[in-house]
Amino acid sequence: MINRLVNLIICTVFFSSFLASNVQRELTLLPEVLSFLIFVVVIVRFAAHKSMSLSPKYVILGILVFLHVLTGLVVNSVAPGTLLTGLRPYVKWLPVFLLPMVYPFSEKEIRNQLRLVLVLSIIQCPIALYQRFVQYRGMATGDVVTGTLGLGASGVLSILMLSAIAVLLAYFIREKIRAGAFVIILCILFLPTMINETKATLVLLPIVLIIPYLYASRKKLSALQLVSISAISLSLLIGFVYVYDQISGQLGRGASILEFITSDRSTSYLYSQKELYKEKDLLERIQIGSMELPRDVIGSKEGGGRIDKILLPINVFSDRPLKLWLGLGVGNVSTSILNVFSGEYAVRLGAVSGEMLLTLLLWETGVGGVILFVLFLIFLIVDAHKLSRSGDSSAILASGWLGVLAVILIAMTYINMFYFNTLIFMFSYFSGYVAAKSASLRYNFHKESR
Repeated sequence: MINRLVNLIICTVFFSSFLASNVQRELTLLPEVLSFLIFVVVIVRFAAHKSMSLSPKYVILGILVFLHVLTGLVVNSVAPGTLLTGLRPYVKWLPVFLLPMVYPFSEKEIRNQLRLVLVLSIIQCPIALYQRFVQYRGMATGDVVTGTLGLGASGVLSILMLSAIAVLLAYFIREKIRAGAFVIILCILFLPTMINETKATLVLLPIVLIIPYLYASRKKLSALQLVSISAISLSLLIGFVYVYDQISGQLGRGASILEFITSDRSTSYLYSQKELYKEKDLLERIQIGSMELPRDVIGSKEGGGRIDKILLPINVFSDRPLKLWLGLGVGNVSTSILNVFSGEYAVRLGAVSGEMLLTLLLWETGVGGVILFVLFLIFLIVDAHKLSRSGDSSAILASGWLGVLAVILIAMTYINMFYFNTLIFMFSYFSGYVAAKSASLRYNFHKESR
């Protein structure tokens, strides 16, 4: 039953946003409903068995996160309604992360779950082709190519495909997949990242190929293996550049990807040296008596490039050490369907803060929150590293998952995965499995040592 529930939530997160956009908006809440059911399962199983395959470091980290968030809420006097909606992105995925720690999934179950994810990832390719060349034919942007992942998920689709490639490569290195099948599936998975023109692919692709290759190989890499991985990386990068330039030419944009990278446009995309924080106090209260006046909205474009948006909260908080460490409180820059539940700074800062996970964490939880989340990723990387070096059957998945974790770490400066259920739920579930297996192996080792 629990395995079926996991399969159901995997299918749901792949299609709920698509169905919400085309059928019924409320369907976007399906993953969260299933996550609540999983939370009940976690509580019941823990109560029944009184045990979890959970390393103490995650418990300590969880306590630190709770105290940090609680302090931020108190200091900033966050309203209860705001807290209720603001906590959703932060906690909706936690039950899925904890599930593998209370339920020992068999090797066969995990293998079948990975196959399901692979099938659903492959399905994205024909849908992406339809979106690029039929549904949105002639549009001068690849942002509309999102597969079944919903509005604004172009970058998420690319990260999902690259993550699937990382795990697929690990299984290929361990000779669990034939060469012919691997090449075909690799091309299918990579194609959506070409036609949606996600430029971050140029940075992320070598990572998802090199890290799993290094960890999945049981022996020291030979010169032939190094040449082969280099050839695969180069071929895919050349293919990406060729397709990008062809589409760019057909749509009349003219500029090739090389011209974009070397142009001022590329520089301003990253850092435009906006000095918005010096022009006005973004945290000021504008009031006449008890009536608060509308605040200027700081949109994505007004916020400048990606580096500008990261520096913005740091500079705004530079003379407020407590806010620099704690942020404005969870939910305080987040919007809600019901305006009464929106954060105090949601109207002004919601657009500029939510674009990247790093900026959301900086605004709502401060530098302290960012450090705690990065520490969480480091813990997962350490567990995946140990598991990949073990003789356990899950070592192959761990080898590929190291590539995924490296991508997620970098993607904090690119997208906000808390807002995209497909990415955050898949990340949390398989990360939870890796953490649980690592803790289980450690426990068994100490038990045998006695």
